[in-house]
Amino acid sequence: MILSDSDNLTLTTNSSSKIAKAIFMKIAVSSANTEKISGPAIACNSFLIYETLNQKIINKRHIRLKSEELLSALKLPLSKLPTHPLNGIECLISESLGTGLSQKMIDQGIQTLATNGMEPDGVVLAYLQLLRP
Repeated sequence: MILSDSDNLTLTTNSSSKIAKAIFMKIAVSSANTEKISGPAIACNSFLIYETLNQKIINKRHIRLKSEELLSALKLPLSKLPTHPLNGIECLISESLGTGLSQKMIDQGIQTLATNGMEPDGVVLAYLQLLRP
């Protein structure tokens, strides 16, 4: 399923998923400089990790992945890598995802969102609005 809004956000999830009001979510945003969304996510080593509660941002932190932690280097699903910094994310947001990475994430139950929006906080808040019932 693909949802779009006027902010040029595209949410992709498998058709059997139901989108419901989120109580707590962990969202990863690829961002090379922590100020703008960048891509492609598969090669990005810099992410902003958002924690949200009741569709509000409660925490944001910046992480850097080691070369063996890059999404392009992973041989196992994130759920099988409990110490990976992106373990537990429910959504991956990037300027560029590619169909391969997007499908890989969806197969793991992780929603993907490709956007040309540049400001990470604004895009995360717009994504959360898409989830409103």
